[in-house]
Amino acid sequence: MEAQRGARRMALGGFGMLVVYWAAVARLTFWDYGWDVMEPITYLSGLSSVVCGYLWFLYQGREVSYSSVLHRSVSARRQALYKTKGLDIDRWEDLVHERKALLREIGRIKEDYDHGKSQQEKETEKESRDSEGEDSV
Repeated sequence: MEAQRGARRMALGGFGMLVVYWAAVARLTFWDYGWDVMEPITYLSGLSSVVCGYLWFLYQGREVSYSSVLHRSVSARRQALYKTKGLDIDRWEDLVHERKALLREIGRIKEDYDHGKSQQEKETEKESRDSEGEDSV
C-alpha cells in the first residue's frame, strides 16, 4: 500500500513537471522570445524525451508506458520498504512455496479421503439393499 502511494506521488510529481514545462514554453514563446527562438528548443526537448524513452527500453526491456513505469516504481519502492523493515525476501518466498506444497498435499489427502468415503457409502448401500432383499424373501 505504501509502495503504491509512493508511486502515485512520483506520477503526480511527473505531471507537475509537465505542467511547469508547458507553462515555461508558453511564457517563453508568447511573451519573451517568440516562436523563431523556441521552435528548435521545443524540437530538441521533444527529441530528448524520445531518447530517454529509448534508454528506458534498453535498460528495462519493456516499452515506455504509464503502466510499465508505474509497475517498475511500485516494485522498486516495495523492495526498498522490505529492506528497511527487515523482511527476508528469500525466506518469504520459501515459506510461500512451502505453503503451496502443503495445500497440494492436503488436497490429495482430501481426495483420497473422499474417494475412500464414497467406496464405503457404495458398500453400505449395497449391504442395505441385500438385507432388504433377504427380508422380503
